[in-house]
Amino acid sequence: MAWGKNGTPDTLTSANKTTEITDLTAKTFNVFLHHVLKVSGNPFTWLNYDSDTASRYARRRNKNYGNDTTDETTNKVYFGDGMSSGDVEFNLVYSINIDGEEKLGLSWQVNNRLGTGAGTLPSSGEGAHKYNNGASNPQYTAINLHGDSSNLWATNTNLSALGTD
Repeated sequence: MAWGKNGTPDTLTSANKTTEITDLTAKTFNVFLHHVLKVSGNPFTWLNYDSDTASRYARRRNKNYGNDTTDETTNKVYFGDGMSSGDVEFNLVYSINIDGEEKLGLSWQVNNRLGTGAGTLPSSGEGAHKYNNGASNPQYTAINLHGDSSNLWATNTNLSALGTD
């Protein structure tokens, strides 16, 4: 089982609130690496598979190892805890993509929302989610990450993917 690049990475060339990889090969296991540079607002990061915004997701997350926040029958998977001006965020998502089964995922996030320098702790989050895309649950072939509302990510924000069977 060797990991390899999956799909075409998306690096923003201008401010935007979406990064996506729409040419994923249907692999059993995927890792998504998302490096976010914030330009405006206080964006939370959320994802969809195959641009599906129907209420087919359930998720659980926490911020800085605190209490869980949950959503059932929701149209997206939030992770992260929002960003402040000038922040940098890194998101890591592991996802299993078996044909005919619900898609399960784990996510981790870290950013410097609380301030920069060694005297300030990073802000973190972790989560788990599942995606049920219908009776036959086909494999997804796209990942879409978004910043909420009108908030924007800066140039050079990047989304990359690895996959394996």
